Amino acid sequence: MNALAGTLRVVRGHWRTGWPSLLLWPAAMAALVIGAAAGVMALYPSAESRELYAATLGASPAGRAFNGRWQDLGSLGGIAAYEVGFMGLLFFPPIALHLAVSRTRAEEDSGRAELLTAGRLGRLAPLVGALITLTVVFVVFGCATVAGLAASGLPLRGSMWYAGSLALFAWWFGAVGLLAAQLGRSARTAMGLGLVIAFGMFLVRAVIDGREIAAEWVTPMGWLPLVRPFSAEPTALPLVGFGITGLVVLLVAGLIAVRRDLGAGLFTPKPGPVHGSALLGSPVGVAWRLTRGGLLGWAVGLILWGAAIGTLAAEMADMVRTNPGIGAMLGSGRPEDVITALAVVVVALGGGALGLQALGVLQAEEASGRLGLVLSAPARRWQVWASWWVVIAVEMAVAMGLGATALGLSTQWVTGRSGAIGDAMIAGSAYAAPILGLVACAALAAMLARGGLLVGWLLLGWAAVVGLLADTLRLPEWSRQLSVLEHVGRVPIEAARTTTVLTFLALALVAFVAATIRGQVRDLRAG
Repeated sequence: MNALAGTLRVVRGHWRTGWPSLLLWPAAMAALVIGAAAGVMALYPSAESRELYAATLGASPAGRAFNGRWQDLGSLGGIAAYEVGFMGLLFFPPIALHLAVSRTRAEEDSGRAELLTAGRLGRLAPLVGALITLTVVFVVFGCATVAGLAASGLPLRGSMWYAGSLALFAWWFGAVGLLAAQLGRSARTAMGLGLVIAFGMFLVRAVIDGREIAAEWVTPMGWLPLVRPFSAEPTALPLVGFGITGLVVLLVAGLIAVRRDLGAGLFTPKPGPVHGSALLGSPVGVAWRLTRGGLLGWAVGLILWGAAIGTLAAEMADMVRTNPGIGAMLGSGRPEDVITALAVVVVALGGGALGLQALGVLQAEEASGRLGLVLSAPARRWQVWASWWVVIAVEMAVAMGLGATALGLSTQWVTGRSGAIGDAMIAGSAYAAPILGLVACAALAAMLARGGLLVGWLLLGWAAVVGLLADTLRLPEWSRQLSVLEHVGRVPIEAARTTTVLTFLALALVAFVAATIRGQVRDLRAG
């Protein structure tokens, strides 16, 4: 049979069953870019304001580490690309990975791919069909972005270069997701592998750009600024790099897809021990066993993040000493406080993602019927639910605590200031309370409705937008207050609002108790 037989039927199936998400994601990505561009045009209307931006915020080591080493910051387009930098570099890749894995490996996990392959479907049809779908999605994103940027007043030529580079960047990570789907044996494994690759590239790029090391080509995340889309002579070489390396990744994915069995992967789990530990006989042990992998991954990632960003405090301090106006613009006389405030926001977001991911594992266990087997043992329902909440809360605290500690140690090492560790820990503790409250409310929503967990992800995503792009997007005050992190303040630049922290802790306790009570009275969804 032709290896590509039935490819168009696969593509039609993707759009018939998943068109809302296939249109929602590119629309959200385009809205972020267009909103940042519109905000930049309002905030920096004059040439003098743009030159001041380039000499202060644009020259900040922390800014380069977060956003990338963008050039042409004297133009509106350059500033817009710089402001989108962090959100684009860190959040566009997971979106592309999710779209790729959900159209390939998740289809195998659900059994739908097996039904399709029972008919006249070639071995490469699922992979190529997913590639065509992803390509269409990112073409839609690119076209919408070009139209929005041009309508905002940016040059059409630069808008086309910039939107094209973003679309190709996202497409490249979609190709990585398609390869990860062939390597992992489940959607969770594939998504985790893709996220490790993306986050590792981001950390490497952050260190290179923050320290202005001449090694931008080491990781594809450093290629975007090299395009210089709003300059007089944009560079196409990075786009060629995305295309060639993406095709190589797809070629490897295709070679694996032709040879592997349906449902199998290149990385297969090892057989477990013959006898389980005594801890597995308790609800706490089961929850820990199922979520410890997520804790390990997020803890390592946050430790590396904190250690990498903290090393930039010395460069930031030197810059403030030579230009005291930068400290005044950033709202703090101590540059390490600015670094800490920015880095701890990401640590808190990572802790929230860890908690929501663990809730997703619990939902998957219930949907598969395995949770019903656990409840068939002599364990009361409230013990099972409460055990999960405790394990999730402890794991979140551990991951955020390790990330904040690494940040403080790194900052103290490069600056010699003994209070850096304490400041990082205080900031991490202040942000942990609202994030824990958010996850607890998401747990209650998940117990009340099947799609309740989505509320938690939406609130976490909004917290990221407000924490990193509120000023650029010129968000109104009421919308900023929808972010749980906004109520705590910019710690340690500002003192933590103790009453607010205690209120969020009380909210978390009440929500977890309510979720436990709800779990007592409702039926399991399977099993």
